[in-house]
Amino acid sequence: WEYGDIPTILLGTGCETSYTDPIGAHSGTKGWGTVLLDCYANAGDTSVLSLTVDLSDPTFTSARIDYWNWFELFTGFDYLFVKVNGTEVLFNDTQPLQDVWSASTLDLTPYVGQSSVTISFHLFATAVVNKAGWYIDDVSVVACTGPISVSESYSLHMHIWPNPSTGDVYVDLGNSYQGQASWSLLDASGRVVRQGTESSASGTVLLSFEGIQGMHILEW
Repeated sequence: WEYGDIPTILLGTGCETSYTDPIGAHSGTKGWGTVLLDCYANAGDTSVLSLTVDLSDPTFTSARIDYWNWFELFTGFDYLFVKVNGTEVLFNDTQPLQDVWSASTLDLTPYVGQSSVTISFHLFATAVVNKAGWYIDDVSVVACTGPISVSESYSLHMHIWPNPSTGDVYVDLGNSYQGQASWSLLDASGRVVRQGTESSASGTVLLSFEGIQGMHILEW
């Protein structure tokens, strides 16, 4: 594989038949390609891109790898696949062309707790016909932790009901709530999905979370 500017026109000097030009990077200008400016080599399972990550943090409960890809293959003879620590987790020998950037996600949760997790991207090619190849951009590995608990000795005592909820939520902060305060709703990865500022003379406020699904954390 090569890293550099992803082109919109290939040189074509190593191509044995017609091919499709890539469309540039998904974001910015750079990314990875089997061969950046030409068709891939017909050399078996020799085209490999790999990275190793540490998922040994004891607070991790799940993990995944996200990436964007564009590819053209001579299916029936050539194929692409992904392995995690030697185990195949993705295989394609039927779709010949992905002519737009497509987002892909692979679950790494089974490998949480391991200090060395290797993800490898392979393009296998026979000695028949070659095409533009495989391009990958915007790779990220995301690991999530479990729910955050608040010590009973903490000065803020929050009561939320109903829990679980499918819409409106009442929040009672008791005597610890005075005047105006801001809140944020975070998803399991810690990303803020909603936020606002509330004020109430009674210490109880009503928040509308209609359309929100899954486990979330309310931060006051």
